[in-house]
Amino acid sequence: MKLLFGCGTLLFMTTRTSTAFSLWRKTITATTPTSSTSRRMSATAAAAAASCSPVVVVHGLISGRTLPDGLTAHHLARHKPTQQRLSDPSCLDPSKGPLVYRPQRPFLSVEEAIPNQQPPDPITTTLASNSIDNSCSSLSLFLYPETLPSTMTMVESANTSSSSRTVTFDMDRNSHEAIRITLKRLEIKVLQHLYPQRKKDQNSSKANNNDKSRQRRNDSLLPNYSIWNLKDNNAVGSHDHLLTWDAPWDDSLLDTTTLDTLIEQATRQPLAVRLSVPMIAPVGETQKHDEADFTMNLLLEANQPKLTEVHTFGEFGAHVFVGIPLVVSTKHSFGDKDGSSHVDWYSTSCTNETATTTLVQGSGSSCYIPTINDLGKRISVVITPPGGKSSKPNNSDSNAEAYRFDQPVEGRPENVLLNLRKEFLRHTDKEENDDRTFRIVTYNILSDQMLSEGDCYDYVPKQFLDKKQRLPRILDELLSYRADVLCLQEVDRQTFTKLLQPALTHFGYQGMFTCKQAEGASEGCAMFWNLKLFGRIEEEKLGQYGYAIRDLVPIRNDQRSNRDEWEPCQLILDLLQNRSDVSETLKLLGHVVQLVPLRLNGTDQTIVVGNTHLFFHPNASHIRVIQALAIARQAERVVGDYNGAFVMCGDLNSGLMNAGGELLSKRSVTRNSKRLQVDLNNYRYDGKHEELLPTVKGENDKASSAVDNWNDFPALTIPQSFPTLVSALPKYPPVTHFVPNFVGTLDHILMDSATFELVRSAPMPTLEDLNQDTGMPSSKLPSDHVSVVADLRLSG
Repeated sequence: MKLLFGCGTLLFMTTRTSTAFSLWRKTITATTPTSSTSRRMSATAAAAAASCSPVVVVHGLISGRTLPDGLTAHHLARHKPTQQRLSDPSCLDPSKGPLVYRPQRPFLSVEEAIPNQQPPDPITTTLASNSIDNSCSSLSLFLYPETLPSTMTMVESANTSSSSRTVTFDMDRNSHEAIRITLKRLEIKVLQHLYPQRKKDQNSSKANNNDKSRQRRNDSLLPNYSIWNLKDNNAVGSHDHLLTWDAPWDDSLLDTTTLDTLIEQATRQPLAVRLSVPMIAPVGETQKHDEADFTMNLLLEANQPKLTEVHTFGEFGAHVFVGIPLVVSTKHSFGDKDGSSHVDWYSTSCTNETATTTLVQGSGSSCYIPTINDLGKRISVVITPPGGKSSKPNNSDSNAEAYRFDQPVEGRPENVLLNLRKEFLRHTDKEENDDRTFRIVTYNILSDQMLSEGDCYDYVPKQFLDKKQRLPRILDELLSYRADVLCLQEVDRQTFTKLLQPALTHFGYQGMFTCKQAEGASEGCAMFWNLKLFGRIEEEKLGQYGYAIRDLVPIRNDQRSNRDEWEPCQLILDLLQNRSDVSETLKLLGHVVQLVPLRLNGTDQTIVVGNTHLFFHPNASHIRVIQALAIARQAERVVGDYNGAFVMCGDLNSGLMNAGGELLSKRSVTRNSKRLQVDLNNYRYDGKHEELLPTVKGENDKASSAVDNWNDFPALTIPQSFPTLVSALPKYPPVTHFVPNFVGTLDHILMDSATFELVRSAPMPTLEDLNQDTGMPSSKLPSDHVSVVADLRLSG
């Protein structure tokens, strides 16, 4: 069993605070005996003592949670951007802070702590002092001092809010530790923050052996800890909870009760923890009035909802632009398992000497689109996990956490393609009841993994290669197209999980990611589809629509299908039997293809959409043809299974007049077409590096083979059972990939000519449109590829 004590967010407010909030933060009046004898008394006797010394009341909250197996405090820290977390959510704006307008917390009354005559029910517990169980308990406190002795100085740190004088700290303890030990550690931590001089004074006092009476007095200054049962005096029909003192626990239970038992008890009975800690005056001085015993009353909660993960793209460190959505993704424990966290968004001015914070979106949505009014400001969020079955934020303020984005809001960046396609983008509305027209996009967005593996892009200023600046611009372009299907290549796993999937899910898409099946690969293909047009696919089934192309390459005794093998597959099989080096190369490559059957809502019609990225090397055209043939074979199976129409998208790393593009669009390649024979016989895989390297034999090389002895690449013709594919663009584009020393058309949308007709396509840029810079990407083009966009309609 694992426990977590979450942070409490009690708020220090000025006298201008609302009346409701003033009621919420009523103080607890505690009595603490002054004599040394009284300090050794039990909690019950101490509470009943008639005399009392001045006290300093500090409000706080401990929230205890029993964590699921495998979840630890370290896990929580690892899955949250702690650098961007604000210690006190209220510091965003004390006068309009997040805790003011949310449901008020229960509060302790101002009544004296008079115990009930009936003692609490006995607790049965076993103290596992020698247990080998290393269950972790994490203790996080928020303390809000209302008054402090003059000798107490608030320790300034990153966890101290000057506006609310908040003290926060964390402790990790064993779940089976006795309560008294935990409270002793708690006392030490509290005083380290509130009274840092105390330890020095205490040591000085104890070092003076000549002052024996003083030493005896110090020895008698023992802290007093107690656990109290509370009574809920909530009136029938009232939304306010008035918790009053009921009865203290017997003092002996502090030594026999463990943390996990205490938390279990708190789930059934409201509890409070009281720490009464003596202040020690320096040697030679008398105890001053404002150095009296320090009493802290902490409300104890159990198993309140807790945020376990908080993520944004770049973990709150990405660039923030006007008009480009920000999305926060969270996970939580306890509370409503299927509920969503409530997120409030704030904008804080960065230029004024006095910062001004404004609540800019309080709807609870996890997505916010910065406006022109946010320009130059910093965006912050306050996140509250869902509570119970209610759609409203949980009543416990201790669950809220606040985070701030690092970068101020910048103006929306210019995009050459969006400027070129303004007229096309106006055509977003379909005719009434038109469920047969859809917009499809294919886009190689340039993997950050690719950028980090070499110096191929040293011509681009570094700020435009930074994924935290570049990828939000990719998202902006994708959303601008308002597409129904998005086929993306070179998508990093983190880009999918923390940027594309959260944002596109918010805007009504479902998506899937298929990572390349190669050692060290973290990028692959992603596809998204609009759920307004296409049906949702069960999450557990999505994986079956992504394939490693090497697993689709023809092999002998293929049992994957009951259909007869295609003749071209038999020809490739024969070739690979004679060329084991080519077979080994195909096995080492991790390229993937997605073949997803999308059912049109309200119909029985299915469109099978393919998405792939073929091998890049310029001397490996034979590899791309074999990959394209394997994809066509599997696509024929899937299309047949669903009796669907077929669209193929992707970066084929070839035009439509050679290699893989030629096979898919022309249905055939001739024997030794173009460079097929040369590449087949000259290209080798090095095997020691992630990059594939060509090895070309020279004429004088004794190991060189005569051209007459080279293997032939066979003529291949795809059977008529495979759809006839044609380009979705009316005019062959001059360029889709532009880098120094290379310009080519590599990205394509191929549609089944028998079932689709082109409605319109987005204008494609000329080289003159792109060569404002040395190459792509640039300040106005976030990728090194051009997106291809078309509106297609099912015919018939």
